[in-house]
Amino acid sequence: MAFGCTIGSGFVESKFRRIRTRPLEYLAKAVNPFWWALWYRGRKKSAWRRMEFEESQLVLDLLQRNVKAEAYQDTMSYRDRKLKQIVQYAYKHCTYYQKAFRQAGYDPSNPRAFELLPLLDKAAIRRHWNDLVSDDIGSMDIGTTNTGGSTGEPLELLVSGNVGRIERVHQEFVFRTTMHYEPGDLIVAFDGSSVPSELLDVDVYWVEISHEDIPYGRWAYSSLYLRPDTIRYYVEHLMETGPSILRGYPSFINQIAEHILGQGISVPFRIKGIQLTAENAYHWQIENIGEAFNTKVFLQYGHSEVSVYGYTFDDTYEYLCSPFYGFTEVLGEDGKHVNAGDVGEVVVTGFHNFAMPLIRYRTGDLALFVGEID
Repeated sequence: MAFGCTIGSGFVESKFRRIRTRPLEYLAKAVNPFWWALWYRGRKKSAWRRMEFEESQLVLDLLQRNVKAEAYQDTMSYRDRKLKQIVQYAYKHCTYYQKAFRQAGYDPSNPRAFELLPLLDKAAIRRHWNDLVSDDIGSMDIGTTNTGGSTGEPLELLVSGNVGRIERVHQEFVFRTTMHYEPGDLIVAFDGSSVPSELLDVDVYWVEISHEDIPYGRWAYSSLYLRPDTIRYYVEHLMETGPSILRGYPSFINQIAEHILGQGISVPFRIKGIQLTAENAYHWQIENIGEAFNTKVFLQYGHSEVSVYGYTFDDTYEYLCSPFYGFTEVLGEDGKHVNAGDVGEVVVTGFHNFAMPLIRYRTGDLALFVGEID
């Protein structure tokens, strides 16, 4: 009896305790503005993530249709809509653009007067960094990226999570359409990754950077330790690994290519293609690399400022700047868009970085303008 009674009373006491305290917990949350702020932030983050996923799927569909010349009108409609969206978002959420637009006499509801907007450069970003950050960043996933430039001074920028999805979609699309990438193909990078000292001590000058090959590769060979006495270790490991696709710095890959050609080494596996990025690529480098690895070479153009994605698709080496990634202008010294066949500065507006929008950002790069998408 006593044993049964003890269990019974304990059960009842516990049960009544739960009934009695839960409403108090709910009431405490209901009157706590901090809890409501967290709840609202969580809802907004979920909404952002859902929007980001849907956006990446839309971009993938448009990329696939655009390469088949099936979606010209949809492409132009998407580009114009995203340009209007980022301009209006920046005006609403960034103090810098509120001031800049008013000073320029620009009405964000009228994107046709886009050329009235002032240009943005690194110096302006440094001066107005806080005012360029969205007041809505608390509701989105964000990260950081760094750009050095010719000055060598690092510039840190905030990046919203959607940019990574859009970058991945573009990279996989380009690998598939230009190099016939298939899941399982090993992609390796040639960049400036740091390698732990314990690996360097045993002549290992590469490091695993991802468990996936898309978007930037699974392994990275580091340019930081390439010397006449170490290059053979790079080449030996590359030959043992047998990647399907190479991507990275033109100067770095060219040094490897020159060593292969100079030593008369025959690459014992098929490389589907090589993507050169992050530096200027010269024709003699492209020729060396193509000959050494017996494959086609493609170029990719982009920045840490995540506002432009350009890529080549044939041996003309003309870049197509994706209208799904950002809005690209080529401006002359008078600030107006150059005509086809003329050279100007590349000025870009990113579509997907809501954490820190960059509108009409001066890249400092010069390009020959070939023409609009047709």
